[in-house]
Formats: sequence, structure tokens, C-alpha cells
Amino acid sequence: MDSQSFAQQKAERYQGYADNAAKRSQDWVNAANEGCDFLSLGEPIKIGHHSEKRHRNLIERNARRMDNAVAEMNKAASYESRIAYWEKMAGKIDLSMPESLEYFKFELDKAKTKHKELKDNPRNESMVIH
Repeated sequence: MDSQSFAQQKAERYQGYADNAAKRSQDWVNAANEGCDFLSLGEPIKIGHHSEKRHRNLIERNARRMDNAVAEMNKAASYESRIAYWEKMAGKIDLSMPESLEYFKFELDKAKTKHKELKDNPRNESMVIH
């Protein structure tokens, strides 16, 4: 397996991870909407009432679920940055590939041409600041 196909497989694997994390994040957001019709009324917690514990637990559960949603969203963003890196590495040409010899020969010829041009046409002005 060459480095390009390895990098492409890593990018695809991380894409799957990112998609799963985004889906889990959305699931947590949907779960956090439990009791949203009740909470949207803005009803205060009735201290000492039999519904106080249920109301506090509902708010706490939804806050925890939103925290989980944000954590999953951050994981998805982390995977996205890894995907960008591995996609860049998939396009990288290195010496492990047989076709890289032609590429590096071309680059060498280009560098030799540029070097010869610089040697044949020296700069007239001095680089020293007076």
C-alpha cells in the first residue's frame, strides 16, 4: 500500500467518524427538547410544590444533553480538521511512489534552468545598504 492510498483511507475513515459525531450531536439536541412545550412557557419553579423536583430534573437533564451535543459537535470539528490534513497528504508526492521519479526529474530540470538563468544574468545593483 502506498502512502497516497493510505492517506485516502484515513480521510475516508475520519469522514465516517465525523458524520457519526454530527449525527450523535443532532440526536442529543433532539433529546434536549424534552418538555420544551412546558419550558417554553417560562413557568418558574414552584418551590415546595410537588412538581418542583420534576421541573428541576427536567432542566438539569436538558442542560446535560446540550452539553453532550456540544461535545459531539466539537469532536466532529476535530475530525474535520484531521480529514483536511489527510486529504492534503493524499495529494503529496513522495519517493515511495514509482511515478514520483518522473516528477522529481521534471522538478530538477526546472531548478537547473532557473539556476542557470540566475547565473547567466547577475544583478547589477548591490544588495548592501549604505
